[in-house]
Amino acid sequence: MAGAVAWGWCWATELFQLTGIPADLSARSLLSRMALGVRFDLVDLFWYPAGIVPLVALHWFLARRSREDGRPGSEAWTSKAA
Repeated sequence: MAGAVAWGWCWATELFQLTGIPADLSARSLLSRMALGVRFDLVDLFWYPAGIVPLVALHWFLARRSREDGRPGSEAWTSKAA
């Protein structure tokens, strides 16, 4: 779920750059430039999943391993109806 949210946020931010608003804000603020970027780049749309998918896979692997080992805190990964 977190990977899907991250992917959607990244694409939304990149597509927002098509409006020109981030470019105007970036001209006035370094924080805006770092958060929103300056201009749209189609290649970025392919790089976001290239970075997100391996991190989601690593998270899934580590969470699964933690559950199987019965490590403390692993119960947080399971949902139990009360």
